[in-house]
Amino acid sequence: MAFIVDQTAELLFLQKALSFIKFQSEDYEARYLAVSPYSGDLLRRVTTELSDYYKGVHPDYQLQLGRIEAVPHYLAGLRSHLSHIDNWSTLTEDVQKAVILDLAAPFTID
Repeated sequence: MAFIVDQTAELLFLQKALSFIKFQSEDYEARYLAVSPYSGDLLRRVTTELSDYYKGVHPDYQLQLGRIEAVPHYLAGLRSHLSHIDNWSTLTEDVQKAVILDLAAPFTID
């Protein structure tokens, strides 16, 4: 199944909505969306697709999806989502790492 979003305004909306859910919402239920590997991959794809748009608005724009630690309020959002995972202490270390990587996506985290 294909769903095509080809309007810049729709892509901008999707980018902002995904960024908000993943990194700014402190809603308890948002953790399910934030930790999904689909949300990180979709955010990366939308952000990459918007690269030319941002270059047109800001000629010095550089697509940077580096370390989440460079964006303190995004890191705080990640921590908020982690605090809402009820069974965190019962998860194996490998599962905990995978959850953290999915929450940080499309950014990397140390």
